[in-house]
Amino acid sequence: MTTPTRSRAWTAAEVRAHSDRAFAVLVDLWQKMGGLDPIGILYLPEQETVAVPMDALPKHALKAALQGLAAQVGASHIAFAAEASVVETDDPVAMEAWQASGRSIHEHPDAVDCLFLTVDGPGISTAMRAWQKPGENVSVEVMDGPMSGSMANLSGRLGEN
Repeated sequence: MTTPTRSRAWTAAEVRAHSDRAFAVLVDLWQKMGGLDPIGILYLPEQETVAVPMDALPKHALKAALQGLAAQVGASHIAFAAEASVVETDDPVAMEAWQASGRSIHEHPDAVDCLFLTVDGPGISTAMRAWQKPGENVSVEVMDGPMSGSMANLSGRLGEN
């Protein structure tokens, strides 16, 4: 008589370790290629992952698409990597005026291109950011804890963290 094997779910620590390694690889690719298309990573049962290219979808559909795919395949955790421009400022009013004028953040003279990776699911909510100013080394920042924004809480399990 054979005993059926049970799938082994990802733990938050395992997802964190995997996402740290994945982010290091993505940062290396981002530097070498000079850009990176958006990509989702689904953490499947049996400790497997699948990368989902997201470049064919409009920006407003990314979150719903990832959540729908995750639900279909039973993914416990979701990660999302994409480039974004960031302006760090002490003057949010000036930044709002900049955007209200119809100009994008990417066009701002102080804009820095970054690579972000968010990952969340039961027990984890993390964002990682890498950026490189001209003539400087790559800087990396990791932010643990519940995130806000359009690509936060992709797993829909924020309350479980």
